Amino acid sequence: MQVERLEVKNYRSIKSAEIYFENKTALLGENNCGKSTVFKALELFFSTAPKIEEHDFHLRDTGQNIEITVHFKNLVPEEVKEFGTALVDGSLIIKRTMSFGVKNDGTFQTYKHTNPEFVGIREEANGTKKRVAYNKIRDEYKLPSVNSHTEVEEHLLDWERENKQDLGLEFARGFFGADNVAAGKLRQKTALVFVPATLDVDSQIQNDKQSPIIKLLSEISRLTIENKKEVTEFLEKARTEYGELTNPDNIPELSNISEKLTKNLQELYRDSKLHTKWSNIGDIQPSYPRPSLTVEDGGVFSSIENVGHGLQRAALLSVVRFLAENASVEDMPEEFETAQSDILFLIEEPEIYQHPQKQIVFRDALDRLAGRLNKSNGIRIQVAYTTHSEKQISIRDFGSIRILRKTKADSGEMEHLISSISIQDCIEYFSDYLNVEPMSEDGFLAKMHIFSKEMCEGFFAKKVILVEGVSDKGLLEGYMKLCDRNADEEGISILSADGKTKMDKPFFIFKRLGIPTYVIFDSDVNEDKEKDKKPNANKCLQYISGVAKEKLEDYPDGVYDEYSAFEYNLNAYLIDVAGEKLFDNAFTEIGERYGLKQEDISKTPDAIKECLEIIVKEKEVTFIKEVMEKVDAL
Repeated sequence: MQVERLEVKNYRSIKSAEIYFENKTALLGENNCGKSTVFKALELFFSTAPKIEEHDFHLRDTGQNIEITVHFKNLVPEEVKEFGTALVDGSLIIKRTMSFGVKNDGTFQTYKHTNPEFVGIREEANGTKKRVAYNKIRDEYKLPSVNSHTEVEEHLLDWERENKQDLGLEFARGFFGADNVAAGKLRQKTALVFVPATLDVDSQIQNDKQSPIIKLLSEISRLTIENKKEVTEFLEKARTEYGELTNPDNIPELSNISEKLTKNLQELYRDSKLHTKWSNIGDIQPSYPRPSLTVEDGGVFSSIENVGHGLQRAALLSVVRFLAENASVEDMPEEFETAQSDILFLIEEPEIYQHPQKQIVFRDALDRLAGRLNKSNGIRIQVAYTTHSEKQISIRDFGSIRILRKTKADSGEMEHLISSISIQDCIEYFSDYLNVEPMSEDGFLAKMHIFSKEMCEGFFAKKVILVEGVSDKGLLEGYMKLCDRNADEEGISILSADGKTKMDKPFFIFKRLGIPTYVIFDSDVNEDKEKDKKPNANKCLQYISGVAKEKLEDYPDGVYDEYSAFEYNLNAYLIDVAGEKLFDNAFTEIGERYGLKQEDISKTPDAIKECLEIIVKEKEVTFIKEVMEKVDAL
């Protein structure tokens, strides 16, 4: 099964947060915004023996329970068989609650069709009290008597199966066995592999039972073998035969032991009897091949923990690439049409210690791996990762990007905001504006190839300024230098879209992701009239900025709250403000000093800064100042 949605409450830095997952999900945000906490929450949820300490509770408030709720989708056949009674519209929703100071805590609750009056009985941890509560409602619901509290859940489930019309949707305990057993069942066909940041990996790799690389390979081994039809049939046969062999009824030495014990007892107490009840045997637990990794470098052999950080990550990359390539090999036998098991692969900062080109290779491997079914072994892999590198994402990935932020609420407490935008939202917005039929997702994403890699910097910015070309970018950067400001230090990305018609989608996407964005474009009034063009791009950019349709202008000119438009371009506007003589003198002087042509000066922030220094001594360049004031006000 795949994770569709995660809800976290009172865990570490997160008071309350909700995040949706795709086949591939990228978590972005500044340090200490909660990205790692999201992954740690998933790891804690799947743990068979969760360990929590005081610092795991939000603000160390141990009076509030930690709650982690996961919504699962796309269950594989074995999971449907195991958890089918708890499915709601095809989804499995499970909450895990952890309390401070409670040994072996980590109670599971399932959101399912249940009798609300049974909830309290199921949540009662004390066996005796559970039996008492059960007996109170026995007559009302015509429930059978029980000899032990362990029989209660079985009878409650039987009643619910027979009275579905009387059930409501509630979170209820009793999720398919004791908590450690339930966690084991969850992980039977859905394995979680978490690769933490390198500093954590170092400490874990010393014990390769916990090494993420070894764990990933081990899970691939286990699931591949388990999914084989021959193995499944063998285990079913072995379990059946072993069950018969160990059935006390088939063992004379055990079957009549009650009679013999009673006979001995009645020699001492005539009216007393002894009854033996044999528990069911545990399931046969097969073992699977487990790998070890050794690195040979220049004829020298080393264990993986004794090589450099970069090589450790390169080894992980090799495994990921192998999985991606193996999933798409055409001549591999195709035994499975649907997924038989899943791996949830979580990795923090795949770019760590990697050469820039290797970072791109890592991203491509994750792209090819995510969501793809390997038809030869039945394994499907869902990928989620955190990153601080624009090389780990593409503008086409916008639908799978989640941006995490911490902000102060009205109450004064810090809260988490998680921003996202779906591909469908984007398609519908533009089809509605243009009054055309919506495109397919594949068609829409195919058109996103026009954007440069530089555009991805915007996903990491505190603010974005979108301009048409490199000259506009150079002029703004030069002006900021003139004002002793540094765009990088302020978290401002000034991005060239390489044309006005390429500004609309980044503008809309950045805004929807909560990134304050300002656009500067040329109205092209004379050019449009000469070529008999309609100013569609001008209107679209105004519309995205919040201007009502009836107030859109064909050729806007001025500085506004979220956009600036000029009849010609920024350079031409600067000439109008400075006057041709002053402009030419400044550019000639600086051009000779740097050995640059006039068109190259505008693309060089240091050179344009010096030109502006000359100009502002005689003229006030108010329009750029006004633009930056609007940017600062975002």
